[in-house]
Amino acid sequence: MIDGNNKILKKRGGDINFLIDTSAFQIFEEWHANFGINILKKIINSKSVNFFIINDVWVELCQKRDENYMNMFLQNTLNNEMCCSRDWKPNQFVVIQNGEPVVIKLNKISSTDYCQIILCQNHENLILVSNDKRQLKSANTILKGRVKSPTMLIDYLVEKKFDKDIIEFKKITDKMKTKKII
Repeated sequence: MIDGNNKILKKRGGDINFLIDTSAFQIFEEWHANFGINILKKIINSKSVNFFIINDVWVELCQKRDENYMNMFLQNTLNNEMCCSRDWKPNQFVVIQNGEPVVIKLNKISSTDYCQIILCQNHENLILVSNDKRQLKSANTILKGRVKSPTMLIDYLVEKKFDKDIIEFKKITDKMKTKKII
């Protein structure tokens, strides 16, 4: 599974690669519906930045969306690198401390969230994007800065001057925040 993901990342990956969680995907869809900006389409059409989802997220998203819409994300779908029951709520992670593997206990999270953190841990070129507070808290401990919320992703893209529409979107949402509209 790792070799397959390495091939996909090498072929489809950009200089910067984001792994998008369902919760972040939903935020991007809300922004598209409310503000007319399709963040994912802008990223997928870029040569320097790309995003991926894991197969469990793809299946989850397909349950509530048109299959033709979801098929455009198939080429950006990575495989889970571990098998686990959907009912399992893991909270233990292996990290290297002082050159030795150590097990640490963090938040209990869904098996899909856990698999995404492990995938990013195995592939240092992936940055996890999530809006799930429990997942973000665990991921921050494991991934050491390679974690962003959807808003942090926008800030990052603006900082990199990624796209003029995203810069305009940020200006609009910043104004709305100061007026407490969103």
